[in-house]
Amino acid sequence: EVWPGPCVFPDFTQAKVRHWWASLVNDFISNGADGIWNDMNEPSVFK
Repeated sequence: EVWPGPCVFPDFTQAKVRHWWASLVNDFISNGADGIWNDMNEPSVFK
């Protein structure tokens, strides 16, 4: 099931959101992740 209910997505046009997102990615990288995979190249929520 796609779009199971109310969903929100970050507004990457805002610099503060890009910085926030980068800090989250940095947490993964700092903990040993080699990268992040964006499979669908668009926002999605699956149930």
